[in-house]
Amino acid sequence: MMDTNKGEMTIEEKNAPSDSEKEIVDSNNTATNNNVNIGDTVNYKVTITAKKGAATLKLVDTMDAGLTFGNAVTVTKDGAPLAAGTDYELVTSGIDGTFEVVFTGILPLTADSTIVVEYSAVVNENAKIDEPNKNTASLKYGDNYEIESAPDTTETFSFDIDVFKYTGDADNKTGLADAEFELKCGDKVLTFTANGSTYLYDTESTNTTLKSGSDGYFYVDGLKAGTYTLTETKAPQAHHHRDRK
Repeated sequence: MMDTNKGEMTIEEKNAPSDSEKEIVDSNNTATNNNVNIGDTVNYKVTITAKKGAATLKLVDTMDAGLTFGNAVTVTKDGAPLAAGTDYELVTSGIDGTFEVVFTGILPLTADSTIVVEYSAVVNENAKIDEPNKNTASLKYGDNYEIESAPDTTETFSFDIDVFKYTGDADNKTGLADAEFELKCGDKVLTFTANGSTYLYDTESTNTTLKSGSDGYFYVDGLKAGTYTLTETKAPQAHHHRDRK
């Protein structure tokens, strides 16, 4: 309803569409996917294009179980830092996603604005191997946050190495148990947490030994793409020579 007889007037939509772009930041480069070691930190940046008149606005972020949120964000508006508790609230409980950034003191917006939200997550022991660990962000706005923008998703990968220690030829292989190995990346000897014949990369561990199981196999999980050197350090007890690794 309009209770004016003014001949001309302008009505501005207070919930004009806003959108966002989510990226992974790595050494000042940005991408929508990357690959890392278990235990590495992934840095994220969401750039929000918010329209003049916006009266409600929040960023909703959801991480897969293999990503642990760092429980902190930094936020700027048109290059100027925003204050937690005054300009926005970080919410991490009682929500469907991992966290929300609910904008408060800067609303309603009096001009189109660029808002940047930066945060991080650690790739943890629950990370999927050879499959994407996803982080998805979207915007919600409207009277009851009923409007949601198209989600943006980044993907973080971690890979594995499967090793079979055996004797015999290509047509007749017999797995050899208890052969021991170490794995290097460059000059660094890597350390692992063992679960049977599966070894998860773990910088907090002191174990450098990889051992073949009863079937001759062992599995190394949680590595970024790269070049690795696998060296046999102890032959199986029943064989005192070095077989194919």
